[in-house]
Amino acid sequence: MRELKSSLQEAKESQGKTEAWLVEVTKLSRGAVRSCLGGPSVPRADTVKRVSRSLKVRPGPLLELLKQARNEEKRRRTESRTWWDAGWSRKVLVNGANAQVREEDGRTSYFVTRSVPLRRRFSSQEARDQPSLLLRAEHQQIGFVGREPALTTLREWRGPAGSGPAPVSVWLLHGPGGQGKSRLAIEFGRESRQKGWTVVQVRHGTDRSSGAAPEHASARKPGRQPEPVALLVIVDYAERWPQQDLIDFLSDCREQGTRRVRVLLIARSAGGWWSTPTRHLTDWGVPFGDLLLDPLDHDEGVDRPTLYARACEYFASAVDTGPPEGSRDLSGDGFSTVLAVHMAALADIEAGRRDEASPGSRAGISDYLMKREREHWEGLKKSGRVTVETDAFAQVVYTATLTGALPPDEARAALARVGIRSKELTASIVNDHAIAYPAHQFGTKLEPLHPDLFGEDFLALLLPADPALSLLSDDWAVDAPRRLIIGGTGDAPDGEDTPWTKPALITLIETARRWEHVTVRQLVPLLTDHPGLFLRAGSAALSRLADNRWIPEAVLDTIETRLPFNDVELEAAAAVLAERLTAFRLGCAGDDPYARVQVHRSLALRMEGIGEYARAAAEIRTDLEIRLRLTDMDESQLAEWALDLDWAGIIFHRNGDLQQALDASRKAAEIYTDLLGRLEPGNPELADKCRRRLTYALANISARQLPASVRRDTAYEGIRQSYLLIGEGDPTQDDVELAGCLQNLGNALRDLGEFEEAQLHLEKAVDIRRTQARRNFGRYAPLLASSFYALRAQYLMQRDMPLAAATTDGLVGILRQLAQANEAVYGNQLKQEEKVLRRFAGPDGPGPH
Repeated sequence: MRELKSSLQEAKESQGKTEAWLVEVTKLSRGAVRSCLGGPSVPRADTVKRVSRSLKVRPGPLLELLKQARNEEKRRRTESRTWWDAGWSRKVLVNGANAQVREEDGRTSYFVTRSVPLRRRFSSQEARDQPSLLLRAEHQQIGFVGREPALTTLREWRGPAGSGPAPVSVWLLHGPGGQGKSRLAIEFGRESRQKGWTVVQVRHGTDRSSGAAPEHASARKPGRQPEPVALLVIVDYAERWPQQDLIDFLSDCREQGTRRVRVLLIARSAGGWWSTPTRHLTDWGVPFGDLLLDPLDHDEGVDRPTLYARACEYFASAVDTGPPEGSRDLSGDGFSTVLAVHMAALADIEAGRRDEASPGSRAGISDYLMKREREHWEGLKKSGRVTVETDAFAQVVYTATLTGALPPDEARAALARVGIRSKELTASIVNDHAIAYPAHQFGTKLEPLHPDLFGEDFLALLLPADPALSLLSDDWAVDAPRRLIIGGTGDAPDGEDTPWTKPALITLIETARRWEHVTVRQLVPLLTDHPGLFLRAGSAALSRLADNRWIPEAVLDTIETRLPFNDVELEAAAAVLAERLTAFRLGCAGDDPYARVQVHRSLALRMEGIGEYARAAAEIRTDLEIRLRLTDMDESQLAEWALDLDWAGIIFHRNGDLQQALDASRKAAEIYTDLLGRLEPGNPELADKCRRRLTYALANISARQLPASVRRDTAYEGIRQSYLLIGEGDPTQDDVELAGCLQNLGNALRDLGEFEEAQLHLEKAVDIRRTQARRNFGRYAPLLASSFYALRAQYLMQRDMPLAAATTDGLVGILRQLAQANEAVYGNQLKQEEKVLRRFAGPDGPGPH
């Protein structure tokens, strides 16, 4: 294909022509020409012949190249789809038991591993030297017990391995950290494999965290693997995936041939982040559900004493010692999770072996086990295996727990930024850390401390707070997160966006939820000084802020107001925060009706952003009811009432209340019109604002479900108001909805059969939106995409396929940019339109439909 591309490129350049010239000469669509020039697909043979004739080039060599390209494409697709499929625009690299899915830009979207973790065997000396190894779920040092109700639910959801009525189904397993989700998933995976399922693990392309070691991965030969009949796909930390990547992955799960696919997502919460994937699953007709893993007290299969006794038995055998003497008080919330009971058992075994007093509290247990970890570092230092002093080593472990595993260069950069107090070279420090904590993923350094909750406890223990737990504390830790995340950049108030920014913020937020002094001393100061920084943490992490009772509402209020509207990546968190803040904000508003309506309007818009239209409609109705009781509104307050009415029209329309939507929009336009008559020329500034908003209200009315003639007349009035506002000025200026009125007018005229005039208005709307989008992409690019859709519909109705193809090409271009900025909203639209563009690239186009 390189030669075909070269021939076309030479023909174009030799005559100084443009791509449009090639379109004209070959009589092909722009999409077809671009395909020949090296697009994502191999062109058809008849397309190559037509191009050859147009350019007076012999078709034979080009057709031979085409045949070779098709054979290569077929071979690659056969190899790629051995046992895992992905979207046509992405590449699947298969190497034996592993698959890597890459985007067109080379970015790795996610990894798939056909493996189930095996039990890790340690010598008694290894277990004594580093007891924390025994706590990790994937090492499986403790036999699985209990959780029979949860396993039964998962078995029923999974079903048999053969074909069935639901080829694809998605389930979310969620619960607090340490609850036993990973242990349950490992047990379920092992059992499923025995039932004939192929079990795969998936992790995001940016996730370098430690996971289950692949089962005999090195023993598998690269190349084609037998296609599994049924797939169980397990995804941990699902809430940390970017929304669009998660949606793309779930879409790929639907493409796994005729086999049955069960996708088990694992997360700490089923908060707002889960609402966006479920909307897509609903649209696709894919069944889904969720299972909250209850605390131990709700599990009929096992209780705390039984779990404790079982753990003591295994741990005692691992370190070659006897069971602990006496009993352990496991009451209280501190021991409600599986990991907490296991940690208590391990601490008691170690204390008995060493003839020491057992720690009592949950915090004391973490402190005790962390001291055993510190002794491991000291032993490495004494033996000469590492050169870094123990205090500095603790600082490295602290940093690694925040950053997660990183490539070597990034690991060294993180340590340099945080400022490890050591005379050793950074490279030497990184290598020393890898001796104590070997990297799970090849080519990474700074493997974090595991399990997650144990690492989070260490972050809290190193931060000075409780005098009783002061042996581990280090003043260095007080400002370490700020140094690591913010750095010393004076020109970037919220710091640079580094590879470790997001994982560090997520880990700090999770740690602070259980440790008050971490919230007070580290999290709240960062939230206060750098509120914009936390937008990088992602929706799931921001939602967790709302659960932290130690964060003042005034601080959360600052964060929520920073969150943009209509950003799918963050709108779920914005809705959660707005809901928590509503009572606080209403309390601050007191009896001031104008302050109260602002609270209800804000919550309504946040609920509308996550698709909770009924809740949004209820809140905006409360807003309007308060305003209706006001009798002394001045002109400015009347203008705000009209604005809320216009918003209400949008919300009511999306909630299916069409008549209420129309009434609200018309009332808004009526108030604006009345104000214009009263304000000019006395208050030109407010009159100018009302006329601008009137153009939006009229555009909204002309988009409602009304007779075409009514929509046409309303749109004409909106256009008239827009030109009154701009005069001879720039029609693309902000805050004038001329383009929206033109677009709605074009749609109405098309419905009335006035195609020529409709086309003129729709083309003008596109021109305006294109200029606006160049100036303010975030605001106007979505509206430009909408204008492209309307214009293409017009061209298709007129059976003008070349122009419809060109419009689709422009639409795809803008959707690609939109998907980069806001993948969750526009990713699927982009895929659909790329498919349409490929159809236009055929010799005859898609034809009218």
